[in-house]
Amino acid sequence: MIQMFRYIAAFLALLISSPVFTQQLMINEVSQGPGSSEYVEFVVAGNATCITPVPCLDLRKVIIDDNNGYFATGAGTGIAGGAVRFANISFWQCVPQGTLILIYNDGSTNPGVPSDDLSLTDGNCTLIIPSSSTLLEKTTVSPSTTNSSYPPDASWVAGGSWNPLAMSNTNDSFQLPNIITGIPNHSVSWGNNTNGTGIYFSGSAADKVFSFVNTVSNVWTSQANWASGDVFVNETPGYPNNAANIAWIGAMNPQCAPNPFELNLSSVGETCENACDGSAFATPVNGQAPYTYLWSNGSITSSISNVCPGVYSVEVTTANGCSVTETITITAGSSQANASINPAGPFTNTDVTQQIVAINNGGTWTSDCGTCLSASGVFNPQIAGIGSWSICYSLGAGACADQDCITILVTEGCTPQITNETRNICPGDSSLIFGNWENSEGQFSMGYTDISGCDSTHIINLAIYVAEDIFETRTLCEFDSTFVFNQWIFNDGLYSQQEQTADGCFYNHTIEVDFQNCIIEPPVIFIPNVFTPNNDLINDTFAIVFQGGMVEEGYIFNRWGNLVHTFGPNNVTWDGIDSKSGQDVQDGVYTYLVYFKPAYSGREEYHGFVTVIR
Repeated sequence: MIQMFRYIAAFLALLISSPVFTQQLMINEVSQGPGSSEYVEFVVAGNATCITPVPCLDLRKVIIDDNNGYFATGAGTGIAGGAVRFANISFWQCVPQGTLILIYNDGSTNPGVPSDDLSLTDGNCTLIIPSSSTLLEKTTVSPSTTNSSYPPDASWVAGGSWNPLAMSNTNDSFQLPNIITGIPNHSVSWGNNTNGTGIYFSGSAADKVFSFVNTVSNVWTSQANWASGDVFVNETPGYPNNAANIAWIGAMNPQCAPNPFELNLSSVGETCENACDGSAFATPVNGQAPYTYLWSNGSITSSISNVCPGVYSVEVTTANGCSVTETITITAGSSQANASINPAGPFTNTDVTQQIVAINNGGTWTSDCGTCLSASGVFNPQIAGIGSWSICYSLGAGACADQDCITILVTEGCTPQITNETRNICPGDSSLIFGNWENSEGQFSMGYTDISGCDSTHIINLAIYVAEDIFETRTLCEFDSTFVFNQWIFNDGLYSQQEQTADGCFYNHTIEVDFQNCIIEPPVIFIPNVFTPNNDLINDTFAIVFQGGMVEEGYIFNRWGNLVHTFGPNNVTWDGIDSKSGQDVQDGVYTYLVYFKPAYSGREEYHGFVTVIR
């Protein structure tokens, strides 16, 4: 009874009666070649999830087997003595869903099988196990061919073997037996193994591979989701079988997904300012469909349209609850065209042609008076004749286009007049225009009746002269003077007076006077003739002292004419050490040659001797 309970505990997790909460081991691929180079690939299947760690399955003592008489009985049906199971060790106690498990015949290894991988913690969601591994157990006791009654634990020994699993090319099956119900949890059969089959392929399996390729769904017990192919060409030992298989495995365990769920966004900007006709599109990649969408504007479709410029976000959720949120910007459209035209008329039928003026160039003129209006907007009152005429101007294209129309009245006899006047004032002044004092630049108009009784308009254009203040600075030497505003100035200070422009406008003219010390010190250079570099801190250094110029270059030679030290603009001292040997020079007389450049004259040469005393 205790033994039976152990089998029940090992197989209850494989039942599929409650798929929302359970995991199950299923066959993912079976390879028959070449020769005896066989392998079987499993996947720990479960529900799609985005949460890690994912649920796991206890595989301890779970049995794998070929036909044991369930699918066909008698000779020639592929029955191999014994069976193999996952060892009763902690390694198999919790195998995460999405894990791919390959068990192969290491007595004749298929060349496509990857290197062994016996770790559940390396993060690749894959196990590559030779059939002889101690992770497996085997029994040589054949189960009953009628009720799948497998032997008790005492008949199983550590270390697997391919012999109990060896599959016949012509007629055989591979199964995950259920010792409780007697009906296999999952099976793949071929040839004459036709009794109670799950997945079945007719004919021989020689050099064939049978694979779960998720053709129409992720239901591994459906024949429509399986395919038969050729070894070396269609087999994928240790790897998912195709893109759909990859997506299915990855959906069960995000850590097993080669490509994570991502979201690509694209947008089309607004065509024209204030048109609010932009759009954005969300394209999920690698996730499990169907998807749900939630945009920041409340839309729940994969795209949004007819929206104004701005930043929009969308959260996309997969069928298994994975979600990604991204943002995208819909750009603003170009400015609306401005086709405004200035009012014109009224005219009489005897007036000469008039140019109708648009604010912006490049548009098209139209009218309802035929040839009275030219393509460039010239209106001819004589051709138009007496009446009210519509003149229109169109600019731009598409949603950004604009049109403006005016009505021109053509009458008989009287011709309205427009007179213009320009006035200029100084800043701060004002001018009386049509009864009002005005002090800002602009155009002012008033209608009146002329001597002929025609309605006319007088326009006054008011402009303001430029009269800006002037500020200047004069810098002089001490004891000099400068003539400022009709007086001689001897001291620092600000001096100002009001002046007028040629237009008669007043402005302030300010002069800042600044006296500076302009005395230039004469250039001087001193070169010592003796020093004592004995580190007593008294006269230890030969130092060139100068002002009003710079030492461009200099040299120290010994009595044999050998160079022992060099001077430059940033090096005007000598500590008595030969710069080549790095050793102290001997006591004695040395020759110096120094080139000094005064600030305001040509280069000078100084030649002499210096005595070194230690």
